[in-house]
Amino acid sequence: MKERAIKSTRAINWMAALLAGMIALAFPAIFFTAEYKFHSASMDVEAHFSAAMVTALINNNPEFWQFEEHRLEGLLKDQQNEGLPQVRRIVDAQGRVIVQSPDQLAAPVMLHSAVLLDSGNVVGRFEVVRSLRPLLLETAFVSLFGLLLGALVLVVLRVYPLRALKRALESLANEKNSQNLS
Repeated sequence: MKERAIKSTRAINWMAALLAGMIALAFPAIFFTAEYKFHSASMDVEAHFSAAMVTALINNNPEFWQFEEHRLEGLLKDQQNEGLPQVRRIVDAQGRVIVQSPDQLAAPVMLHSAVLLDSGNVVGRFEVVRSLRPLLLETAFVSLFGLLLGALVLVVLRVYPLRALKRALESLANEKNSQNLS
């Protein structure tokens, strides 16, 4: 009887630990994936929208658009910042930076770009570069929450089934003792 109780206790402990571990890992993984996709889509839209505005400027002055740094810088400043560290830049077809926002970024970063066109010909790219550090910090906080929730699940799934098992074993032992006395 005790051997079964030990096996049952081990099985309950393993299942509780497995479920708690899955919960502790699932929260930050789901959060990071969703937020990364959101930021990626946001950057992609920003790059394409800004590229369309710069393309309009290029089509107005196709010969000297690279030298209109003041107007290009104005386009960079007009873009709204979501409070996240990011750099916007306009790069020509050879990869030389024409203008860039003054922000500095810490690695790791993600980059999205859209082409700049002059009468259908690619003449450059509009790039949006964003730091992943804020997302990683937020994911770390979500990880702490996931660990706390996983620990709570572990305690609950270990304590209640083990108490029920202990009560059942005591009840069986009491019943067996009462039958032996009769």
